Amino acid sequence: MPRLRITGVVRAMNRARVALSDGIAPNQTKAFREMVTTTLVAVESICREHRLSPEKLPAPTYRAYLYLKSIDLDHLPPPGKSNSANYAQTHASTPVRIKNLVAASKQIQTRLASLADGARTPDKRIRSTPLSQDNLLQQIQELVAGVEAVLAKADAQEGAKGALQPAILLPKPSLRAYLWLKFLSKPANLNQHLRGLKAAVQASLAYFSHHPMAKLTSLISPHSLPIQVEFANIPALFRSRKEKGIWRIIAHESFTGAPYKVIEALVYAAVDTRNKRRLKELRAYAAGKDFNKIAKALETPVGEQTHQAAGRVYNLREIFERVNAVYFNGAIDLPNLTWNRTITHRKLGHYQPATDTVMISITLDSPSVPTFVVEYVMYHELLHKKLGLKVSKGRRYAHTAEFRRQERLFERYEEAESYLKRLSAESDKL
Repeated sequence: MPRLRITGVVRAMNRARVALSDGIAPNQTKAFREMVTTTLVAVESICREHRLSPEKLPAPTYRAYLYLKSIDLDHLPPPGKSNSANYAQTHASTPVRIKNLVAASKQIQTRLASLADGARTPDKRIRSTPLSQDNLLQQIQELVAGVEAVLAKADAQEGAKGALQPAILLPKPSLRAYLWLKFLSKPANLNQHLRGLKAAVQASLAYFSHHPMAKLTSLISPHSLPIQVEFANIPALFRSRKEKGIWRIIAHESFTGAPYKVIEALVYAAVDTRNKRRLKELRAYAAGKDFNKIAKALETPVGEQTHQAAGRVYNLREIFERVNAVYFNGAIDLPNLTWNRTITHRKLGHYQPATDTVMISITLDSPSVPTFVVEYVMYHELLHKKLGLKVSKGRRYAHTAEFRRQERLFERYEEAESYLKRLSAESDKL
């Protein structure tokens, strides 16, 4: 039997959250109550017509119904006393798509390479204009401003008030491109990137000076090197492949701040992955503070916000205190705790080391979600805080074997995992 679908319930819940967060003015009270009660009456009427109880509705619709049902319409928060800690801001998780953002970042890569080796950019549209660093910085800043204008518009259309930019709703390739461009939009970071590229050119020349074809090195210019190195925001330390006789290496942006010896090791390791000594040098650098400082700057921005631990149903501070006491013996320092404002069904939690923030999806801030499930998601994110990242074979891993082992120490692990899988499956049916 097909699942009964009722449109508009989640939208009504999102509108109610935003309104409650702002506070309800006296002249808006009647309209707000009518919106809530009309939605509830419609849901219950449709359910009766189909001889179903509301709990048989798809999970997102049922949670939205429960949220609206839980609102005390006789005691609405007035403006200025919006109790934002009790009414987390939210909007529907509509993906934000920005056309050609990844392609634009690739064009910037080409211009960076041209600027690093002193050549004119090969881009036909600006072939007649010598590319300067100021020129390029302006182009990057204009790109970033354009992206942020689109994000701000998406934010405004959802009725949000700036708790989080919807950058986290960009597809992953676009998000990485945006964060990379934003990083380069700062003059100091662009300078560092260009220094890294120039060091990579020198390291490539050095590689060929030790190559069996070293006698040809004098014929090779930086513009025609059979090794091309780019630095970007990628989830690995580096990637390399040989294509039409040219080694193409894409390395993590964090290497741009590395000493020459490390960049030389990068080139050698990327061309010859059997070179264990060079790989060991790379991994040692990647485990250090300098690499991770840049890596953290390239993470998803939490944004300017007031951290809101108290939700409609659950208080994250209370959840943290219980989980910390039971599973970590109180050893975990209190991070920033906040509910996000996005209904999600797969990514229900996130730990951001750069700001020491644990963010939990408001999907879980519902009376229909068992307490142990929220505690499990909190436990999972605190494990990320405790264990950090592991670098292995050029890649950075968060969910290591040790992480999985400790994750299973949660008392109701199997139950919590089963619940979250059902939650995800329900969303797939929508």
